[in-house]
Amino acid sequence: MTSNAWRSMLTATWMLVVGACGADNTGAHVDASEITDTNAPDTLDTSTPELALDSGPVETAPDTSTTELVPDTSTTEVAPDSEPVDTSEPVDTSEPVDTSEPVDTSAPIDTTEPVDTTEPVDTTEPVDTAPADTTPVEVIDAPPGVLTYARVANIQLVDDLTHIAWHPSGSYALITGRAGALALYLPEAPLDPIGTLGSDITDVVALPESSDPAHGQFAVLDATLGLVLITVDPAASSYAIIATTPLPVGSGRALAPEPGSDRIAIAAHGTDAIAYLYLWTPIGLSPVKGFNAGAGISDLMWGAPSLYANSPNLITAHGRNGADSKTWVIASELVVGNNWSPGFGNAGGSGWRPGGTYGAVCGWSSNKLYVFDGAWTLATLPVPTGASPNAIAWKADGSRALIVGRVIGTPAYAVVVEQRPLGTPWQANFIDQSIRDFNAAPWFGNTSSLHLLDVAWRPNSACDEGLIVGSDSGSSFSPTFGMAIVFEDGDDPACRAKH
Repeated sequence: MTSNAWRSMLTATWMLVVGACGADNTGAHVDASEITDTNAPDTLDTSTPELALDSGPVETAPDTSTTELVPDTSTTEVAPDSEPVDTSEPVDTSEPVDTSEPVDTSAPIDTTEPVDTTEPVDTTEPVDTAPADTTPVEVIDAPPGVLTYARVANIQLVDDLTHIAWHPSGSYALITGRAGALALYLPEAPLDPIGTLGSDITDVVALPESSDPAHGQFAVLDATLGLVLITVDPAASSYAIIATTPLPVGSGRALAPEPGSDRIAIAAHGTDAIAYLYLWTPIGLSPVKGFNAGAGISDLMWGAPSLYANSPNLITAHGRNGADSKTWVIASELVVGNNWSPGFGNAGGSGWRPGGTYGAVCGWSSNKLYVFDGAWTLATLPVPTGASPNAIAWKADGSRALIVGRVIGTPAYAVVVEQRPLGTPWQANFIDQSIRDFNAAPWFGNTSSLHLLDVAWRPNSACDEGLIVGSDSGSSFSPTFGMAIVFEDGDDPACRAKH
């Protein structure tokens, strides 16, 4: 029982006593001290306005009703049932503490699952989507477009132009021709002959350390002289020989600089059944590595070391009189077969994708591209039979490759095919970029004998551009000027900004 209930009971008892006294008209005076209840709580508060304990007479409020109170002569003792101790269940009735389940109902704290539902953090996947995944396209100078072509003025070099080597700065290129001819190409200028070297130049590459355009160094391979190092002075339109390294056996056919190294591999022809390989560094020439092959050697390329237990290796191409390919695993000094198919056509120019897992060999007699990544894949070019792919060149970042062939068709066109890699594994993605109307001005080409023989991308240029060289349109008895062609990506903003 609560303290308020207790006071109400006491007041009622007191009123009964007073009423009884009034009924008898005795005017008796009742003192509060006469009410003896040993069970009354000690903390009874008498200061309550409801019940002001006073020693004076109590005046009750007037009552007009005829209610008669039954006299009670018994002592006003609080009934034992009104045990305040038991009824003082305030402790239990104060269950508001338990019923104050607001603490539990304040489950809003748990229901504040907005923290979890704030999955916007996860749904902010836009950060990973578009930009992150499409960035590879930007690395590839997106998007590659249609190539445009212009003929380089040449009124100096007669007969075929055969090979190209750009200086690493991209400021000029060294071009070789028949009978040992050398010429410089400077952008926007005619070919500039700088003399002759030997009698049968078969390849040319720029040396890695030739970073100074004023003193560019190149390695020229001549079938008779061997490897000749020269320095080129474009300002003076001249060159000077630094050193000549004859090959002990065989006649030089092709060069292949090792990526990230100053080492150059040399392929030499012995017979159509015997080939020789050398490694050149600034300190000298390695011992010769001879081996048997099914046809005369025509080119070679450095394969990915991962193909052969991380050993440097060279993939050869043989196609002078037949077709074959071998691999020289340099760490073990062994030349092994690489499953070249007997059904493949004659192998021509080759090139490994920079930083990639595969390389390609042109099948000049089969209109095919043979791709090697440890096994061979045959890919058919998107041009008619007779295209005779002669050479392949990769852009330095491996994003594009150009394959050049002969002049075919009616009306005539010079075969240029682009390969655009779709990913790390090889996937054929060819685009026909051939030079149309090649029988008309300014080309005046023919379909009987004119071939595009080499192609090279210009290094260190924001524009996707480069050079192509080829044979002349005359005959061996009446040659004309050799063909040199500039190509550019017509959709590349950096190329358009040049004009």
